Amino acid sequence: MIGDVVGSRRVHDRGAVQDVLTQTLARVNELVPPAQPLEATIGDEFQGAYEQLGDAVHASLLVRLLLLPHADTRYGLGLGGVTVFTQARTPLSQDGPGWWAAREAIREVQAREGRRASARGARTWFVDRSGNPWPQDSDAPPAPRTGVAPAMNAFLLCRDESIGLMGERARRLLAGWLLGRTQQELAEAEGISQSAVSQALGRSCAYAVRDAHEALREGSG
Repeated sequence: MIGDVVGSRRVHDRGAVQDVLTQTLARVNELVPPAQPLEATIGDEFQGAYEQLGDAVHASLLVRLLLLPHADTRYGLGLGGVTVFTQARTPLSQDGPGWWAAREAIREVQAREGRRASARGARTWFVDRSGNPWPQDSDAPPAPRTGVAPAMNAFLLCRDESIGLMGERARRLLAGWLLGRTQQELAEAEGISQSAVSQALGRSCAYAVRDAHEALREGSG
């Protein structure tokens, strides 16, 4: 996974956002155990790696929701092998089809944001390069496409659009819910009734977002 902060140059207090980003990545590392911990890299970027695609997708949702009060974020997810040149260097120096697939994916998100209004809600994209040889041979034909990437990107487009259409309270409720807080605890924090929390989660499609991610993680486990 490669992520970055949307419109970071327009953020008034970039130092504060970087501090919140660092804290958020550490928290998500505890919630969704990674193969390579999420960490800030260069500028406004961050990256990490997961054994299962469902975990990477879930982690991207958590990071985005927890950061949204401060800044929005976008994500490139890549499937394929990754080479780490030296474990002693921080951030890690990496190469391989998986890393380049994630880079290609986040560039696709950036390109979609500028194409048309209907694509501006896109925040995540997935590229599968697991069948490509490495080092890459420019004369070799690309690996055949499978049904994984198109289906996953359809899921991600719907997921991101749902999050984008939510109000701030609905996002807070969904984030708290995913973190394991009960509806009663959320109600007390928001100063509303438990039934109001349930209704807000239902109206905002939060139930569907949660259930879809649970199904994805079960299927990729």
